[in-house]
Amino acid sequence: MLAASELFSRDWRYHKDEKFWVTRTPDSNKNEVGRSCERGVFWVFDPLLWKKTIKHLTLDYSSLEERPVIPTPPQNGDTTAQGQGQR
Repeated sequence: MLAASELFSRDWRYHKDEKFWVTRTPDSNKNEVGRSCERGVFWVFDPLLWKKTIKHLTLDYSSLEERPVIPTPPQNGDTTAQGQGQR
């Protein structure tokens, strides 16, 4: 989750249907942008080659994962997790 959060902060998005990470290229100002999708050239991370590749895509924004929520550890003095499992 921490890695996904870091990638999200670097403008990478996870495509839920295609199962890859994608981000805009420097030429993305030439992409066609609509209300619910964007068509153009994108960087896609290929885990088999372990590198970025360029792809022409139509991205439906609803297919992109939202920002991941990182659970926070209990704060000092928080007793909600203390004593669980002990009898």
